[in-house]
Amino acid sequence: MTADTTDELPPPAGDPSRLLARLTSIVARVGVATFIRAPLVHLDPTCFPDPWSATPRDLRTALRRMMRHAGLGELGVELVDRRDQVVAAEGIAEPVAFEELEGTTTRFGMFALGRPEELVGSMCMAVASAWWAARRLSERGHGPFRVPDEPFVPDVPDDDTVTITTIALGFGPIMVNACHRFEATGEFDGMYYRSRWRHTFSGSLPPSAIAWLFAVQVAARGLDEREITALARAMAPDQGAAFRACHRELAADIEGLRAQLGIPDPLDWPPPRRIDASPLAIDDDDPDRAGPFEARNRGRPVFRVRATWRLSGAFWGGLAGMFAGMAAPTWILLGIVGGATTGFVAGRTIRRGRCSDPECRHLLRGGESTCPGCGGAVRGEIARPDDRLAAEERLDAALDPGRK
Repeated sequence: MTADTTDELPPPAGDPSRLLARLTSIVARVGVATFIRAPLVHLDPTCFPDPWSATPRDLRTALRRMMRHAGLGELGVELVDRRDQVVAAEGIAEPVAFEELEGTTTRFGMFALGRPEELVGSMCMAVASAWWAARRLSERGHGPFRVPDEPFVPDVPDDDTVTITTIALGFGPIMVNACHRFEATGEFDGMYYRSRWRHTFSGSLPPSAIAWLFAVQVAARGLDEREITALARAMAPDQGAAFRACHRELAADIEGLRAQLGIPDPLDWPPPRRIDASPLAIDDDDPDRAGPFEARNRGRPVFRVRATWRLSGAFWGGLAGMFAGMAAPTWILLGIVGGATTGFVAGRTIRRGRCSDPECRHLLRGGESTCPGCGGAVRGEIARPDDRLAAEERLDAALDPGRK
């Protein structure tokens, strides 16, 4: 993102007083009604009822849903696959990014795919950037449906401004968790268990600042203790503790906080807006709004890299057999052998596979003929990812016997 030199927002700051001044300026632009009455968006089926299978079309649908939550539902969404541009790219940290407005369509770039919790923070940032672009266009006198003939690429505000805007638009519950995610994963590799740890970040402010900003919004809305407890329980432990501590401090002077934010008396507030979970309009046939996403491997062969739980089953079966035979020492060896054999045989029946495309590796179910991640046609199974090129050559030879 580029710095915004024309905005009169206060400079970025980490202390509460300057963060509050910055938030106040953004609330004045977003609108007090949005800040205090727009629905708080959570990463749950209520706010995102559409199915998810980690495909580009699913990501585009989620972006359309998020644009609706941000009050930009009238604009179309186009998603452009940029994954081939990030192999050696520098400075691309977010899997989804806003690019430009063209006509009545908002264009986003997709730099990675994954699980919703891995993407939703950058989606909030991208939609907040799109909100600023739409506002700048409106300020130039064009409005959302009176746009220039050329694509409009605005001077997007700095990252701090966009991060705070996500809170003002109602994405606080998502951003509090997405600003810092710690994930520990692992898998069995024969008799061994391999552990992995990963930290991911969204937005430009530290988790404590985002928790404080969200606590400001919650305090200004006057939510009761039951609602505050539910919000904190949905957060990661550290963020939840910071949010509760900030809210307790802010609750001591809610009237003064509302006065600083320019929020009127609650009796003058408009009715609350509810989450619009109604089905999205089908717009794939309208080229002016968003064209259908073409999967990069559509029509090309891919293979299922097979894997089973044989070794893991043998290990856990043997362990269970050992404990089962501890009641009688003479049965321990028989228990281990019997349990390991049973686990090995049972593990062979548990089949799991992934797409052979190294940039996809989407989980494939047994009966799927098309990869949901890249659109490739599943043409068979291979034992290892490195076997895919040889498998493609064998497939080509089978389809064209005369080829040398």
